[in-house]
Amino acid sequence: GRMKYFNAHELSRTLWGLASVRHRDDRFLHAAMTAAVRMIDNFTPAELATAMWSFATLGYGTTSLVERAGRSGLARRAQFPPQALANMVWALAVLAAPAGVVRSFLESAEDRVGELSGSDLMTLAWAANKAQVSAPALVNAVMAKAR
Repeated sequence: GRMKYFNAHELSRTLWGLASVRHRDDRFLHAAMTAAVRMIDNFTPAELATAMWSFATLGYGTTSLVERAGRSGLARRAQFPPQALANMVWALAVLAAPAGVVRSFLESAEDRVGELSGSDLMTLAWAANKAQVSAPALVNAVMAKAR
């Protein structure tokens, strides 16, 4: 249908709006996910993180979406704004991405600890725990922020 008329930015913002009010429409989400997979490299890193956060918040995602988003995001992980990086890792953990993908994003986050807010660090620590990935530098940064 009409999903072909959405660009990556519009799709990301629409998904965010639905997730923000916890409105789950499986028919729309299936079409949105198909479109997102098709245009995955057209999302900016922030838009990709927003779309993935939205899918995870609504509990909707497939292996294909997670794999494509993980690959696309990893290729550009240094370009993610700090909050988007935290949200992307959270979404990947919620959607059960392979531990290696989550670990690669977490390593990038550990290299950028100084840029991350306390909230970003807590989100990343939660995601590491959910994905069962060790992230000692993030844990240390969380503890340092708490002091």
